[in-house]
Amino acid sequence: GQACKRATPSHATRRGRSRSRSRRRSRSRRTRREAAAAAVAVVVVVVVGMFVPGPSAHNDAALRDQQIAVFQQFFPDARALDAQRRRFELTLTLRSGQRVGMIVETGGDFPRQPPRFTLNLPVQHPWVGPTGRVEYKRLREWGAQSNLVQVARDIVSAIAGSGTLAPGYKVEPSRGNSVAHDGVGGGGGAAAAAAAA
Repeated sequence: GQACKRATPSHATRRGRSRSRSRRRSRSRRTRREAAAAAVAVVVVVVVGMFVPGPSAHNDAALRDQQIAVFQQFFPDARALDAQRRRFELTLTLRSGQRVGMIVETGGDFPRQPPRFTLNLPVQHPWVGPTGRVEYKRLREWGAQSNLVQVARDIVSAIAGSGTLAPGYKVEPSRGNSVAHDGVGGGGGAAAAAAAA
């Protein structure tokens, strides 16, 4: 009888074990609740992050505005073609004295992506493609440290210094700002009007 009595746990021992199991279950439930709360918080952060512009978007806008402001200071004669100041027109004077318009476009993804330079008259120059688009190596190598003013200055200097109108294009002195192509006055429409002599 005494052996059986010693082998049977006391009431205090059973109560202690019960409390220990209860504490373990409580900690387990608390851990599961905390894990669930953490998961919800992560989902909320991800969803909100999809709709709230991050710091990079604000930085891009600030860098764009800064580059455009410096561009307008360096080229005070550049004419903005839209209210968002994404398109500008510059006038280049070639060595022959003829003037050619060049459109400078900075898209919505500028300055992450390079600007676009396009001439409105056919100019012969190694950097100018058949459509009038300027293909300058610094545009192909455009990066975070690229500078709109530096690239524009290089292009203006190079094309104005050695570019020539395609054969057959000439300024008609008697018609002022119009341009003739193969003897036909007024060729080129709006582009011709921009080529002031």
